[in-house]
Amino acid sequence: MENTDLAIHSEYLIKLLRCSLNQETVRRIPRAIDLKKIYYLASLHSVTPAVYPALKELPAQVIEPFKTDYLKAWRKTALQYIESSSILSKADEFGIDCIPLKGSVLRELYPSPEMRTMADLDFLCNIRKIEDVKLIMYQLGYIPETESENHYVFLKEPLMKVEFHPNLLAPSYFSETINPGWQYAVGTGKDKPLRNLTKEGFLIHLVAHAAHHFINGGVGIRAVMDIYVYLKHYQKELDIITLNRELRHAQLLEFYNNLKSLAAAWFGDGEMTPLLQELGDYIVKSCTYGTQKNHIKSKLGADCDYNRSRRKYVLTTLFPSYAVMRLKYPKLVKLPFLLPIYWIRRIFSVYFRQHKKAKAWLKDFRSVNKKDAEKNRELLARFGLKTMQKPQ
Repeated sequence: MENTDLAIHSEYLIKLLRCSLNQETVRRIPRAIDLKKIYYLASLHSVTPAVYPALKELPAQVIEPFKTDYLKAWRKTALQYIESSSILSKADEFGIDCIPLKGSVLRELYPSPEMRTMADLDFLCNIRKIEDVKLIMYQLGYIPETESENHYVFLKEPLMKVEFHPNLLAPSYFSETINPGWQYAVGTGKDKPLRNLTKEGFLIHLVAHAAHHFINGGVGIRAVMDIYVYLKHYQKELDIITLNRELRHAQLLEFYNNLKSLAAAWFGDGEMTPLLQELGDYIVKSCTYGTQKNHIKSKLGADCDYNRSRRKYVLTTLFPSYAVMRLKYPKLVKLPFLLPIYWIRRIFSVYFRQHKKAKAWLKDFRSVNKKDAEKNRELLARFGLKTMQKPQ
């Protein structure tokens, strides 16, 4: 889409989502709006099921793709409910602290849970009980997919993917103040496993997770919807002093305030400002989890010395650190001296098995210049993300 066309359709997509969140419907579609383009945009942001309630009174043939996605989301949500209940029930038997994160909690706050789609189920898990977790997942029919210091992934055909995290966040410049996350946990009763985060803790995780994606490529409209829905339900119950103190300590308070204001402007009765418009445009162009080009801009703009950032990014892309490589190749944990061999193995694997992906990365890398990187760094700083260096 051209910029003008994108602006018109993204603005109308936001309007439709606002209608759905407020349980309203539209009676007709303006002539300037092409629902196929709305569907395309909504798909990029993983919100097509959330658009459907606003359109459901229109002729069936016009909204059929939205309804199809909504029904698929309904089926997957039902399956995820069953699996989540089974996992937590087993965790109770083993006395495992296991806290549902992100979509598992948020979907309960939407007008209907299928409006908030999830690719997988996420849990904060007591790492000391990970062997018991593996046994539970085996009993429930899951097979392990990947294992690393920050997540243990299990699959169950045809649709289920479950991730257990020993920390709320992957390594980032603010994770040290938020990880591991148990400081925000609350129990369900004496001598019972921990099952929830405090309302402030959950919101802090939500903001930090969005920030983590933002500095690594961007986040989509769904992340702003989550903030709006959560605050709509819990704004009056939040301990604002504690919330602001923790976010300030993690260098996320300004970013949170901007996200909150944008959420109110998009979906509530907030006022749109030039900064919020700029933030909104960036998010609309980022898709659900950001874009590779934005990721490259962030990496090349992480240091005021562009040439140094460029060299560092190329080197870490071709030759990731041992900490990164051992997550992809677990054998390195016991045999770290094989790191150079695994670097070569990884390069050949990417070249021969992911040639198109590598070619697309190279094209994006070459297209980003010093001005692009500096502009992106300044933009993120205006949004409230001034520190962008990520530990290696």
